[in-house]
Amino acid sequence: MLTSATLLPFSTALGWTFVHSLWQISLTYGLFRLLQHVFSKQNVQIYNLSILAMFICAAWSAVTFQQEYTLAQPVKTGLVIHSDRTPVLLNKPTGADAASALFTPDSISWKDYIPQVGIIWSICVVLLYLRLLGGFWVARRLRRRGTVQVTGAWQENCNRLAKQLGITGAVSMLESQYIAEPLTLGFWKPVILFPTGLLLQLTPAQLEALLLHELVHIRRYDYVLNALQLLLEATFFYHPLFRLLARTARTRREYCCDDVVLQHCPNRLLYARTLTDLQLTLVHRKNQFVMNATGKDNFTTRILRIVGVPSATERRAPWMLLILLFVSIATGSVWSVLNATNTPQYFAEMILNEPAGSKFAGDNQMRNALKINTIAYKTIQDSVGLIPKKPVQPATIEAPPVLDSFPNNAVAVVAPLKMNVLYIGVDNPVNIAVGGYNCAALQVRVKGPGSITSIGECQYNITTTAPGQLAVQIYTMQDGKEKLLGENAFRVKRIPDPRPAFSNFYSGVITQAQLQQLTTVTAMLQNFDFDAQCTIVEFNVTILPYKQNPSSQYNVPGTFPKELLDRIHALQSGDALFIDDIKVKCSGDAVARNLGSLAFKIKE
Repeated sequence: MLTSATLLPFSTALGWTFVHSLWQISLTYGLFRLLQHVFSKQNVQIYNLSILAMFICAAWSAVTFQQEYTLAQPVKTGLVIHSDRTPVLLNKPTGADAASALFTPDSISWKDYIPQVGIIWSICVVLLYLRLLGGFWVARRLRRRGTVQVTGAWQENCNRLAKQLGITGAVSMLESQYIAEPLTLGFWKPVILFPTGLLLQLTPAQLEALLLHELVHIRRYDYVLNALQLLLEATFFYHPLFRLLARTARTRREYCCDDVVLQHCPNRLLYARTLTDLQLTLVHRKNQFVMNATGKDNFTTRILRIVGVPSATERRAPWMLLILLFVSIATGSVWSVLNATNTPQYFAEMILNEPAGSKFAGDNQMRNALKINTIAYKTIQDSVGLIPKKPVQPATIEAPPVLDSFPNNAVAVVAPLKMNVLYIGVDNPVNIAVGGYNCAALQVRVKGPGSITSIGECQYNITTTAPGQLAVQIYTMQDGKEKLLGENAFRVKRIPDPRPAFSNFYSGVITQAQLQQLTTVTAMLQNFDFDAQCTIVEFNVTILPYKQNPSSQYNVPGTFPKELLDRIHALQSGDALFIDDIKVKCSGDAVARNLGSLAFKIKE
């Protein structure tokens, strides 16, 4: 049964592991990015490095936890640690001034919350693991629900390609009515699922390309590695650099599969067009446990890479990574020095080096042992709790003003005119009224990042500058003194992401007649009642002509140049158009948002 005596070292070790992982993951990611720049053209090496980097982060954290757990164990001196972390001296010093001679006063520091950090982290990880378990169950259910075994030439073709790739086990092909693209499930008995009816729509060459992609996932054991990666992502969910590391692994995993497919299917344009056609038909949410041929991350970059057009982002010098690497190394060095000299065991050993047999029998011996270094007091007190802390006096909280003598039991009401949320960068009109009071007698102000102004009888406008919470306070003058009549708190949020469109057209198949209507990229706020504007800052455009090499990427600063727009209007049936990295600024935004991409295929 877990008690506070056993839970405290565990939670403390978890908390310190969390703290150390912040710089450990940053250092690992910085080294990975430098190596990625060196091996920029070798997808297999970069993928292996990304997987290795994630496992290094996990192993490093595991070692850190083991060390911190050892450090968090009670030191066996002349002290007994109770479950509430209140120590008792076996040989208690005598005298009225014993406490003041032994211990120095100290206030609560951030280290006192380390156990709570560990507990919160573990709870979040457990919840994310439960979510992953649900996704795994859904993926397993796809294998059995609504599926039909594929037989005949299709299965024979699958067996031939599997043998060609060196896969020894049997791979089954199934048709499913609950998916919209081919995907791979399982490790011991892998299956490849195709949407019902898709096999009849594909040419033999297209089917072979898709089968090759899925079979490569099986040969590379990507299903197992992806499952382990998901567990690590759930464990280090809080670190943005670890998420970037995982994203790189997924991207390079698809690149590796594409490279193998292109070795057996030299028609690059055919493979790129097959993936593009599938991407344009996707309407369902992805499951994290399945392996599929398309993927939504950097899809345009991946298509350009298949057909031989490099991305400009892959050629950028990693100057920021050098700075990140330097900061991570410096932070790790500081932590190492502090941990090497300021641990409770270090000072406890100094205490235990007193003459044998003394066991702190005299007050003077204990005082001298504990006064070796003033750092010893704070380190032992903050990290393990061997020295009892000075009791913290509870803060005095002033009672809120008593609302008495209100006429007619006055109640203050703040009613938003549009929504029960305040948005940054736009006008938020509200009505404010208090029963028994004239609006002219009210004084209204806000507590938080914002301001309020009167716009009419009992009507006010609130403007906010930062997300969080904002309170509207209503005062009046009574007997020459200011009285608080009421206070209402509101959530403050930024304007939701708009939906990108190309002249009111979204991704999909469009006709040549509709293509002529496309003139500009817009960002529309749907179901948003406030007066807000969103302006397109920039985006990239890529044209993929039918059976031809693709055009280079064009960076458009908000508005199409006439030459590029004329070229888009001249696209013919079978051509494809990609608009990605759409960046937009809405009211109240300090930096631009990335809305993703649009993809169009032209038909007659």
